[in-house]
Amino acid sequence: DEACARNRLSTRLWRLKRVLEPSGVDPGSYLIASRQGYVGFNSGSDHWLDVDAFEHAASELVETPLGDLRRSTVESFEHVAAICCCDLLEGVDLPWLVIERERLSQLGAAGNLRALDWYAQAEEPELAIAAGQRILRRDPLREDVHRKLIRIFCSCNQRANAARQFEECRSLLREELGVLPLPETVAAAAGISRTTNVSASPPLMEVETALELIESAAHSLGLVVEELDSLVR
Repeated sequence: DEACARNRLSTRLWRLKRVLEPSGVDPGSYLIASRQGYVGFNSGSDHWLDVDAFEHAASELVETPLGDLRRSTVESFEHVAAICCCDLLEGVDLPWLVIERERLSQLGAAGNLRALDWYAQAEEPELAIAAGQRILRRDPLREDVHRKLIRIFCSCNQRANAARQFEECRSLLREELGVLPLPETVAAAAGISRTTNVSASPPLMEVETALELIESAAHSLGLVVEELDSLVR
Protein backbone atom coordinates (compact mmCIF):
# COMPACT_ATOMS: atom_id res chain seq x y z
CA ASP A 1 0.00 0.00 0.00
CA GLU A 2 1.00 3.66 -0.32
CA ALA A 3 2.04 4.15 3.31
CA CYS A 4 4.34 1.12 3.18
CA ALA A 5 5.77 2.24 -0.17
CA ARG A 6 6.54 5.71 1.18
CA ASN A 7 8.27 4.26 4.24
CA ARG A 8 10.41 2.01 2.07
CA LEU A 9 11.26 4.88 -0.26
CA SER A 10 12.30 7.04 2.70
CA THR A 11 14.52 4.25 4.00
CA ARG A 12 16.18 3.79 0.60
CA LEU A 13 16.77 7.54 0.24
CA TRP A 14 18.28 7.71 3.72
CA ARG A 15 20.70 4.91 2.85
CA LEU A 16 21.51 6.55 -0.47
CA LYS A 17 22.23 9.88 1.23
CA ARG A 18 24.67 8.18 3.61
CA VAL A 19 26.63 6.92 0.59
CA LEU A 20 26.46 10.03 -1.64
CA GLU A 21 26.52 12.68 1.07
CA PRO A 22 28.54 11.42 4.03
CA SER A 23 29.84 13.66 6.80
CA GLY A 24 31.57 16.70 5.33
CA VAL A 25 29.44 16.85 2.17
CA ASP A 26 26.75 19.52 2.08
CA PRO A 27 23.18 18.18 1.97
CA GLY A 28 21.70 18.54 -1.50
CA SER A 29 25.08 18.24 -3.22
CA TYR A 30 23.89 15.16 -5.08
CA LEU A 31 20.31 14.43 -3.95
CA ILE A 32 17.74 17.18 -4.09
CA ALA A 33 14.23 17.09 -2.65
CA SER A 34 11.41 19.61 -2.65
CA ARG A 35 8.73 20.22 -0.06
CA GLN A 36 6.21 18.90 -2.58
CA GLY A 37 7.87 15.50 -2.37
CA TYR A 38 9.88 15.53 -5.60
CA VAL A 39 13.21 13.77 -5.34
CA GLY A 40 15.99 13.75 -7.92
CA PHE A 41 19.69 13.70 -8.66
CA ASN A 42 21.49 17.03 -8.86
CA SER A 43 22.72 16.88 -12.44
CA GLY A 44 24.64 20.13 -11.92
CA SER A 45 26.85 18.56 -9.26
CA ASP A 46 30.50 17.63 -9.67
CA HIS A 47 30.05 14.02 -10.78
CA TRP A 48 31.00 11.53 -13.50
CA LEU A 49 28.32 9.20 -14.86
CA ASP A 50 29.61 6.28 -16.93
CA VAL A 51 26.56 5.99 -19.21
CA ASP A 52 26.49 9.73 -19.86
CA ALA A 53 30.20 9.77 -20.70
CA PHE A 54 29.77 6.73 -22.96
CA GLU A 55 26.86 8.26 -24.86
CA HIS A 56 28.69 11.56 -25.32
CA ALA A 57 31.92 9.94 -26.57
CA ALA A 58 30.14 7.47 -28.86
CA SER A 59 27.78 10.08 -30.32
CA GLU A 60 30.63 12.49 -31.03
CA LEU A 61 32.57 9.73 -32.80
CA VAL A 62 29.62 8.49 -34.86
CA GLU A 63 28.28 11.92 -35.83
CA THR A 64 31.63 13.40 -36.90
CA PRO A 65 32.46 12.83 -40.59
CA LEU A 66 35.28 10.33 -41.00
CA GLY A 67 37.53 12.87 -42.68
CA ASP A 68 37.13 15.31 -39.79
CA LEU A 69 37.78 12.84 -36.99
CA ARG A 70 40.77 13.31 -34.72
CA ARG A 71 42.69 10.58 -32.96
CA SER A 72 41.75 12.07 -29.59
CA THR A 73 38.04 11.56 -30.36
CA VAL A 74 38.57 7.91 -31.28
CA GLU A 75 40.78 7.23 -28.28
CA SER A 76 38.36 9.00 -25.93
CA PHE A 77 35.58 6.67 -27.05
CA GLU A 78 37.76 3.59 -26.66
CA HIS A 79 38.77 4.66 -23.15
CA VAL A 80 35.18 5.13 -21.98
CA ALA A 81 33.97 2.00 -23.80
CA ALA A 82 36.60 -0.05 -21.96
CA ILE A 83 35.16 1.17 -18.65
CA CYS A 84 31.56 0.58 -19.73
CA CYS A 85 32.25 -2.89 -21.11
CA CYS A 86 29.33 -4.58 -19.31
CA ASP A 87 25.62 -4.34 -20.02
CA LEU A 88 23.72 -1.56 -18.27
CA LEU A 89 22.83 -2.62 -14.70
CA GLU A 90 24.01 -6.15 -15.39
CA GLY A 91 22.16 -8.69 -13.27
CA VAL A 92 19.02 -6.54 -12.95
CA ASP A 93 15.99 -7.90 -14.82
CA LEU A 94 13.52 -5.13 -15.63
CA PRO A 95 11.48 -4.69 -18.86
CA TRP A 96 12.69 -1.14 -19.60
CA LEU A 97 16.32 -2.27 -19.33
CA VAL A 98 15.99 -4.55 -22.37
CA ILE A 99 15.34 -1.60 -24.67
CA GLU A 100 17.96 0.63 -23.04
CA ARG A 101 20.63 -2.07 -23.09
CA GLU A 102 19.99 -2.69 -26.78
CA ARG A 103 20.16 1.03 -27.56
CA LEU A 104 23.51 1.41 -25.80
CA SER A 105 24.80 -1.79 -27.38
CA GLN A 106 23.95 -0.52 -30.87
CA LEU A 107 25.57 2.83 -30.09
CA GLY A 108 28.72 1.04 -28.94
CA ALA A 109 28.80 -1.08 -32.09
CA ALA A 110 28.43 2.04 -34.25
CA GLY A 111 31.30 3.66 -32.37
CA ASN A 112 33.56 0.65 -32.80
CA LEU A 113 32.69 0.45 -36.49
CA ARG A 114 33.66 4.09 -36.96
CA ALA A 115 36.89 3.44 -35.03
CA LEU A 116 37.60 0.47 -37.32
CA ASP A 117 37.14 2.62 -40.44
CA TRP A 118 39.26 5.44 -39.03
CA TYR A 119 42.15 3.17 -38.08
CA ALA A 120 41.96 1.42 -41.45
CA GLN A 121 42.13 4.79 -43.22
CA ALA A 122 45.06 5.79 -40.99
CA GLU A 123 46.83 2.56 -42.03
CA GLU A 124 46.86 1.15 -38.51
CA PRO A 125 45.50 -2.34 -39.21
CA GLU A 126 46.11 -3.84 -35.77
CA LEU A 127 43.94 -1.21 -34.08
CA ALA A 128 41.32 -1.53 -36.81
CA ILE A 129 41.22 -5.30 -36.31
CA ALA A 130 40.87 -4.88 -32.54
CA ALA A 131 37.87 -2.57 -33.05
CA GLY A 132 36.23 -5.09 -35.37
CA GLN A 133 36.80 -7.93 -32.94
CA ARG A 134 35.10 -5.94 -30.17
CA ILE A 135 31.99 -5.75 -32.32
CA LEU A 136 32.05 -9.45 -33.16
CA ARG A 137 32.43 -10.46 -29.53
CA ARG A 138 28.98 -9.00 -28.88
CA ASP A 139 27.40 -9.68 -32.27
CA PRO A 140 29.26 -12.47 -34.14
CA LEU A 141 26.75 -12.45 -37.02
CA ARG A 142 27.79 -9.00 -38.28
CA GLU A 143 28.80 -10.09 -41.78
CA ASP A 144 29.77 -6.55 -42.73
CA VAL A 145 32.38 -6.52 -39.96
CA HIS A 146 33.73 -9.93 -40.95
CA ARG A 147 34.05 -8.59 -44.50
CA LYS A 148 35.98 -5.51 -43.38
CA LEU A 149 38.37 -7.66 -41.35
CA ILE A 150 38.93 -10.00 -44.29
CA ARG A 151 39.89 -7.04 -46.47
CA ILE A 152 42.20 -5.62 -43.81
CA PHE A 153 43.93 -8.98 -43.36
CA CYS A 154 44.34 -9.25 -47.12
CA SER A 155 45.80 -5.75 -47.33
CA CYS A 156 48.40 -6.77 -44.71
CA ASN A 157 49.24 -10.02 -46.52
CA GLN A 158 47.89 -11.98 -43.55
CA ARG A 159 46.45 -14.65 -45.78
CA ALA A 160 45.90 -17.26 -43.07
CA ASN A 161 44.03 -14.81 -40.83
CA ALA A 162 41.88 -13.65 -43.76
CA ALA A 163 40.94 -17.23 -44.60
CA ARG A 164 40.24 -17.99 -40.95
CA GLN A 165 37.99 -14.93 -40.69
CA PHE A 166 36.06 -15.95 -43.78
CA GLU A 167 35.66 -19.51 -42.54
CA GLU A 168 34.36 -18.24 -39.19
CA CYS A 169 31.87 -15.98 -40.95
CA ARG A 170 30.74 -18.72 -43.33
CA SER A 171 30.26 -21.26 -40.54
CA LEU A 172 28.31 -18.86 -38.33
CA LEU A 173 25.97 -17.85 -41.14
CA ARG A 174 25.35 -21.47 -42.09
CA GLU A 175 24.84 -22.77 -38.56
CA GLU A 176 22.87 -19.85 -37.09
CA LEU A 177 20.91 -18.54 -40.08
CA GLY A 178 21.15 -21.27 -42.70
CA VAL A 179 22.42 -18.86 -45.36
CA LEU A 180 25.53 -18.39 -47.47
CA PRO A 181 27.84 -15.34 -47.37
CA LEU A 182 26.79 -12.36 -49.46
CA PRO A 183 28.49 -11.80 -52.83
CA GLU A 184 30.40 -8.86 -51.33
CA THR A 185 31.89 -11.16 -48.71
CA VAL A 186 32.74 -13.73 -51.38
CA ALA A 187 34.48 -10.99 -53.37
CA ALA A 188 36.48 -9.98 -50.29
CA ALA A 189 37.50 -13.60 -49.73
CA ALA A 190 38.63 -13.81 -53.35
CA GLY A 191 41.37 -11.35 -52.44
CA ILE A 192 42.99 -14.01 -50.26
CA SER A 193 44.48 -15.76 -53.27
CA ARG A 194 45.92 -12.49 -54.59
CA THR A 195 48.08 -11.81 -51.56
CA THR A 196 51.80 -12.35 -51.67
CA ASN A 197 53.65 -15.59 -51.01
CA VAL A 198 50.69 -17.65 -52.19
CA SER A 199 52.95 -20.37 -53.57
CA ALA A 200 54.62 -20.73 -50.19
CA SER A 201 51.34 -21.28 -48.39
CA PRO A 202 49.20 -24.44 -48.27
CA PRO A 203 45.65 -24.39 -49.67
CA LEU A 204 43.45 -22.57 -47.18
CA MET A 205 39.98 -23.36 -48.45
CA GLU A 206 38.45 -26.80 -48.56
CA VAL A 207 36.55 -28.06 -51.59
CA GLU A 208 33.28 -27.67 -49.66
CA THR A 209 34.00 -23.99 -49.07
CA ALA A 210 34.85 -23.42 -52.72
CA LEU A 211 31.61 -25.09 -53.79
CA GLU A 212 29.61 -22.92 -51.43
CA LEU A 213 31.30 -19.84 -52.83
CA ILE A 214 30.30 -20.90 -56.32
CA GLU A 215 26.76 -21.61 -55.12
CA SER A 216 26.55 -18.19 -53.49
CA ALA A 217 27.75 -16.48 -56.64
CA ALA A 218 25.33 -18.51 -58.78
CA HIS A 219 22.44 -17.63 -56.47
CA SER A 220 23.31 -13.94 -56.66
CA LEU A 221 23.53 -14.08 -60.44
CA GLY A 222 20.14 -15.79 -60.52
CA LEU A 223 18.61 -12.95 -58.53
CA VAL A 224 20.13 -10.42 -60.92
CA VAL A 225 18.71 -12.30 -63.90
CA GLU A 226 15.27 -12.38 -62.30
CA GLU A 227 15.42 -8.66 -61.60
CA LEU A 228 16.47 -7.87 -65.16
CA ASP A 229 13.78 -10.15 -66.51
CA SER A 230 11.11 -8.35 -64.45
CA LEU A 231 12.33 -4.99 -65.75
CA VAL A 232 12.14 -6.17 -69.37
CA ARG A 233 8.57 -7.38 -68.84
